[in-house]
Amino acid sequence: MFSVIIPLYNKEKYIERAVYSVLNQSIKNFELIIVNDNSTDNSLKIVENISDLRIKIFNRINNESGGYAARNLGISKSKFEYICFLDADDYWNPDFLKEINNLIKKYPEEKVFSTAWKEKSGNIEKTNSYFNRHKNKGIHLITDFYKQSSAGCNPIHTITLCVKKSVIIEAGLFPEGKCKRGGDIETWMRLMLKNNLVWTPYIGAVYSKDIDNSVTKSISDFAIPYIYFSSQNILNNLNTEKAFLIKKYSNYYSKISILHSIVFNINKKIILNGFYKEVDFWFYLFFRILKIFPSFILKLFYLIYRKLMLKFSKNDLG
Repeated sequence: MFSVIIPLYNKEKYIERAVYSVLNQSIKNFELIIVNDNSTDNSLKIVENISDLRIKIFNRINNESGGYAARNLGISKSKFEYICFLDADDYWNPDFLKEINNLIKKYPEEKVFSTAWKEKSGNIEKTNSYFNRHKNKGIHLITDFYKQSSAGCNPIHTITLCVKKSVIIEAGLFPEGKCKRGGDIETWMRLMLKNNLVWTPYIGAVYSKDIDNSVTKSISDFAIPYIYFSSQNILNNLNTEKAFLIKKYSNYYSKISILHSIVFNINKKIILNGFYKEVDFWFYLFFRILKIFPSFILKLFYLIYRKLMLKFSKNDLG
């Protein structure tokens, strides 16, 4: 039995697709918990008009803490042992839960599971690096999560994750009220300290990604990433090897925020305080050099880079 959690805030164009991708799963034993974060459009009304006894709707009056608080509320309201997550603008393929169920049966002692996924932006569809490099291994156990993720081969996405309820509670849930962005990868950092990951190359979900709008201008993009402060809290309790991997993991997911901060000339004097230079010295040196250049030059090169990235993005699904 699965508890599926969807946070909902102003997604009237997409929520029906997300909900029916859950309701139409080939496995029917689940509850669907939708946590409405005080939506101001027709999102809630659309969900309320879908008649299915497996749907449970909860409302958060204050949405200042955003999707992380909504997921935590969903977890607290869930009844079943295994928790899955889906965002309101993404969707599952029909056998997602069936594949997760197979993983649980194959590895009954494990507690964290994930399928592969694809990213879709307009007519461009891509799979991520972990799938591209390891799909021929079939279903397997990942014991080097931090190493893979730090090398750009992250095997987890929020919308493909299934985790035992007790385990994510023990790991500390999502960072509610602590950050606006990057909370998922910070949660996985804590979650994987004591767990392995069971992974299947089945593409279980579609992540709708708008490349043109992926760089936001919120202050969270220019502050020292929360993952750095979170990693600081756990390093003292780790052996040298795992501490090194945690630092590499934190650096990998801090790089884009550091780059944005330098390019847009916001908080760039302090941003490198959130980077572990002892494990990535050459990247640290690169950022130090980048800080010397005027912002208008960096913005120009950055815009050119993003246009080229969009133009030469390829369909990796083959």
